Amino acid sequence: MAARFYIGAFEFNVMRLVLPVSSGPLAVEAGLSCLYRCYEEFQVNSVHIIYDRGESESQKVAEVASTLFGEGRARRTKLEVEESPGLSNSINGQVIEPALSDAKSVVAVLSPASRRVAAAIAIACSGLIKKAADFSRIVLAHLEFYWGEWAGLAYPYVPGGLSQLSR
Repeated sequence: MAARFYIGAFEFNVMRLVLPVSSGPLAVEAGLSCLYRCYEEFQVNSVHIIYDRGESESQKVAEVASTLFGEGRARRTKLEVEESPGLSNSINGQVIEPALSDAKSVVAVLSPASRRVAAAIAIACSGLIKKAADFSRIVLAHLEFYWGEWAGLAYPYVPGGLSQLSR
């Protein structure tokens, strides 16, 4: 049995998913696909959903995440910064570093985000990976979407072979 460490109210063996949710068509489906694929691949047991314009979309994804992980294991943060360098600093300070302080590791998925938020997450994580002694605690993941005939369907309704998750 794995040892569990507690820091405050958090279990240190938590593997947290950082999930950006954007707005627009198929944003909920993309967010849910990433949520479930990362749940299967990395055995994440909590999620921190970040959004800038996708208020209602992120709420829908958070409701499903609460059902999947249990009450209190899904939280949301609205990103309020306009400038891109400020956005990566904001993501780093509000989401990634706090997650690393109370979780064993963090999986940050880029796929369902807007280009701006995906770039900011990548910049924030890469800076931490360079500084971290144990860089294996941060994983950047990307889910390939082959919409074509699968348009509008979220995983698991799209076959797993078509929903490739790369690290």
